[in-house]
Amino acid sequence: MTVRLRKNPNPFKGLLFILLVVLTPFNLAGCSLFTSKPTPPAIEWDPSPEAVIIEAASPIKQYHASLSPDLVRNYIPEGRVFGDGRIIWAVYAEDGSRTVFEGYLTRDQMTDLLQDFVDAGFFGWKEAYFSKLPYDNPPSDYLTVNLTSLSKTVRVTMAQPPEGYTELFDRISTGAGAEGKPFIPQNGTLILEETAEEALITWDQETYPLTLSQATAGIPLEGEALAAAWEIVNQEPLAPPVVEIDGKAYRFFLLIPGLMYEPQ
Repeated sequence: MTVRLRKNPNPFKGLLFILLVVLTPFNLAGCSLFTSKPTPPAIEWDPSPEAVIIEAASPIKQYHASLSPDLVRNYIPEGRVFGDGRIIWAVYAEDGSRTVFEGYLTRDQMTDLLQDFVDAGFFGWKEAYFSKLPYDNPPSDYLTVNLTSLSKTVRVTMAQPPEGYTELFDRISTGAGAEGKPFIPQNGTLILEETAEEALITWDQETYPLTLSQATAGIPLEGEALAAAWEIVNQEPLAPPVVEIDGKAYRFFLLIPGLMYEPQ
C-alpha cells in the first residue's frame, strides 16, 4: 500500500492559528505584548490642610561648585498646593528678592488641575531627565504629585523636559488660576548663626528684642517681630542675609511652618 502525504496549501496557516491562540488571552484581558499604557490613577487626595498635594520647586537656580545647605534654608518652593485647596507660590525676581502669594482653589478646580496632570501623561514620565555631561550642582527643578493611591516626582536637570512639563510647572508656580494676595505668616522660627561676614542690615533690637541665647536652637517669632524678619529674609532668600544684632553679625534664617523646603 502506498501512503501519500497531503501537502498543506498554506504553510503559514498553522503558525497563524498558534499565534491567535497565544495572543487571544492577552487581548481579552485588555493587554498587549507590544504596547502597555499605565492605568490612570484615581484623582483622590488627602483633604487635610497640612497635606502637600502638588509641589513645583526649583531650589538650585544656578551652578554651585560646592553647594551649601545654607543656600536653601530660606528657600520656599515656587508652588505648593495643600489638601484643602490652599496654594502658596513664590515669585523670585532677577534682583534676588522674593514675593510670596496665597490663594485658594475649589475642590472642582483641584480635580481639574490634577486631571490635567493625568492627561499630560505625568504619571507615565520618567522619574528623572538629566544631561549626560558631568555637573556637580547644576540648576535643577521638579514636580511632585501626592495622590491617595500613589506619589510621583519628576526631576529635570540640565535637560529637555517631557512635553507638558513646563506648562504644568509654570501653572503651579503662578497660582493655578487662584486669586492671590500677599502671604502673611502667623508664626515662624528664627535661627541665627554668628559670622565674620559684613552685615548690611541692622536689626532693631530695641523695638523687637531677640533672646540671642536661643539663636542656635531657634527663636519663636510672631506679630510685628515676625513681619520684620519676613521682610528681611525676602530681600535675599537664596543667599542668607547677614544682619547686625547688638554689635555682632549673624546669618539670618527664617523657618515658616508648612513652607520649609524638604529636599526630594
